[in-house]
Amino acid sequence: MFVYYVIAVLSILLYLHGFFPIPARPLPQSIRNNNTETSSRYQKGVIIIIDALRLDFISDTTTPFLSKAYKNTGCFIQVKVETPTVTLPRIKALTTGNVPQFVDIIFNLASPTKVEDSFIHRAHVKGKKIVFYGDDIWVKLFPDQFTRSEGTSSFFVNDFTEVDDNVTRNVRLENARNDWDIMILHYLGLDHIGHVYGPKSPLISTKLREMDSIVEEIYKSRGNTLFMITGDHGMRDSGGHGGSTYPETNVPLLVLNMPCVNDTFAQIDIPANLAILLGVDIPATSIGQLQVSLLGHLNLSEFLQALKYNAILLRNKADLCGENIETANHFLDLFLLNNDKGLANDAIRVYQTCAKTISERLLKSSIQQNLDSLIIATLIALIVLLKILQNISAVESASRVHRLEQAAMLGMLVLQFVGLHFYQNT
Repeated sequence: MFVYYVIAVLSILLYLHGFFPIPARPLPQSIRNNNTETSSRYQKGVIIIIDALRLDFISDTTTPFLSKAYKNTGCFIQVKVETPTVTLPRIKALTTGNVPQFVDIIFNLASPTKVEDSFIHRAHVKGKKIVFYGDDIWVKLFPDQFTRSEGTSSFFVNDFTEVDDNVTRNVRLENARNDWDIMILHYLGLDHIGHVYGPKSPLISTKLREMDSIVEEIYKSRGNTLFMITGDHGMRDSGGHGGSTYPETNVPLLVLNMPCVNDTFAQIDIPANLAILLGVDIPATSIGQLQVSLLGHLNLSEFLQALKYNAILLRNKADLCGENIETANHFLDLFLLNNDKGLANDAIRVYQTCAKTISERLLKSSIQQNLDSLIIATLIALIVLLKILQNISAVESASRVHRLEQAAMLGMLVLQFVGLHFYQNT
């Protein structure tokens, strides 16, 4: 039986390799030059992540200030979130513009390693001073990027108040200062209530009104500041998160103090658009698209240069649309010479089509498991499973320990079949 145990362990390792692929990440680099530079329209930015903020949590009743403010000074974006809907992968998506893997669920429980490149890195290199308060995962991912920071643990799920009061205390200190360029806040209380009591609890409404008043307080103390308020993921109807239901994978993005249009797009699009708005490089890791709903207020030349920049960045990751992008570059050059808006529109159309094609291809390859490994590992597991079942039924005199060993191995092999069923249904 020892040989079967060894084979079973190898099949499990092969299965994990197929189910939890670790993709190669591009090294930090910049392709921006003088011809692709865009100026920052906003000197300061405030980014607020309200953990587990569902799409339907924003309403005139629970968030009266936000509901009124986005209608008057901004827009409401429905953001599509990829699975797994847990905090660490979602923070990576929000900052790198890429799709983390299911293996990040494991890292979410352990100590996360720092990120190589992100919007945070690009802002830091640009000389932006960044302050952060909230979930301490950010401090672990970006240990050298913040001018000032203080993290709070996300594991004390029964803490609904202190975990957020600590963030707000620092917010009020920062409001008295003017030496930072970007302030990032990550509030945890809403998520904790959801885990313990679910989304229908009266505590949810109370927490949402608290968040609404905090945003209002910061907003009224800042002038020409770009505000973005979103959730890292949503919350399932039964409370908690981690799956792929609609309430978990659809969150709001409220943009304030900027002319923009209500829209729907992917969470991985946020870093690239935010980079353009604040005048920093798009992270090399980004596979996101630029959205006219957020950047339509730029002048035509700036918008075209931004589209060109992102299209070239995406093309460097996939051998697609090379000739089309060159055609768009030609349209752009002619537009700059002749100021023909027809040529500008042709360039926009080609850049956007190519960016969409490449982004979707990269997204698909990022989340695709290795089906060959899964099938081979599962077939091996099936053979071993039959042998173990045969041995258990044949050897009645086996010791209790031996039977427990066989039962444990049997359980691990059954998990492979459950996992393959999950893969086929995702």
